[in-house]
Amino acid sequence: MKLITEGDSLVKSVLGTKKVMPQARYRRSDFVVQHTYRGKSYLFNTFTKKCYQMEGEAFDTARDKRYTADEVADSAALTELVGSHFLVPEDKDEAETYVSFCYIARTLKLKQSG
Repeated sequence: MKLITEGDSLVKSVLGTKKVMPQARYRRSDFVVQHTYRGKSYLFNTFTKKCYQMEGEAFDTARDKRYTADEVADSAALTELVGSHFLVPEDKDEAETYVSFCYIARTLKLKQSG
């Protein structure tokens, strides 16, 4: 897996890096788009703006695929995807996360401007 873009620094500072939670099951984030270009596969997170080029990783990024915490912990690539918000707990309300982030971002911008 090769990092193509670091993503948005404000999003990164607010969301941080996620740790693998024991007993959790993970799914692909609703914000992740998979794309193939010139024979290479890419994962792009439309929320964080982070992008990875997939280089032969042997895991399934299908929307309905679920991973156990043990499967994630046993794979450096899956652990990185959890940390970068590409894989999220299956019961995560991502819409709520997005709305909360927008509120925090607006508040930070107001404090900076005035």
